[in-house]
Amino acid sequence: MNRRGHLGTALIVLLSLMIVINALFVMWTFGKDLGKSKAEIRAMTSKALAEHKLIEKNVREIVAEAIKLSDKNNFEESFNKSVKDIANRERFSGLSTNIYARFAHGEYTLSFDNINYVLTVNDVFENGLYGVNEVKYNYSMIVIFDKERVISVNLV
Repeated sequence: MNRRGHLGTALIVLLSLMIVINALFVMWTFGKDLGKSKAEIRAMTSKALAEHKLIEKNVREIVAEAIKLSDKNNFEESFNKSVKDIANRERFSGLSTNIYARFAHGEYTLSFDNINYVLTVNDVFENGLYGVNEVKYNYSMIVIFDKERVISVNLV
């Protein structure tokens, strides 16, 4: 009988056993870090969301303060000047966003629709670095207000 085939079969069985052991080892070691990774991602997401809500709140306050400081007779011109002044104050607040620079440089549009004013800021970003992870959020912001109050802040 030819016994050379048994050597090949034995090598295949041995090799497949080594592959199975290696796969089990990889699955066993991978599962340990998964819980830690989930916690890091969850913490990063909640921190990014908190910063985003803070920026949205700050924009609402900037527009509200600019409304109060604006002259009611020459509203648009005085509003633009007030927004630029307030944004220059807030610009170096430590938040990683360009919304304050957009306001300070007048890179927004202000329009009046016979009822409300609509302030639109395009190409806004928020950038956060959390450990080795980075979160970048791009959007446009639309603020609707009248001469008395801020009505809404929307993200597009």
